[in-house]
Amino acid sequence: MNENLDLFYDTNEFAINVTYRDKNGVEKIIPCIYDGEDIGMMMQGIEVINTNPRCFIKTSDVDAKEGDTLIVNMIQYKVIGVYKDGSGITRLELSKDEREED
Repeated sequence: MNENLDLFYDTNEFAINVTYRDKNGVEKIIPCIYDGEDIGMMMQGIEVINTNPRCFIKTSDVDAKEGDTLIVNMIQYKVIGVYKDGSGITRLELSKDEREED
């Protein structure tokens, strides 16, 4: 299964390299499939738009946790959701990191 994922997460094809930083400040460069597009859906006749970007990573690359940081194209995001699908892929829900101004 990992061989198939390695092909899918090839940075010469679909994936991009991002920096994953855990809460202890340990960083690791990993490939991800980044989806920053808004998703619209109908809920009880009302259109709801999810504007949070998502990133799909190989579960084996990092032990992803809410509160960790992901840097994509020099933009820093907070991981606000971690969803492992059981097939070796983890979906990370992201939010821009809101930091206090100095």
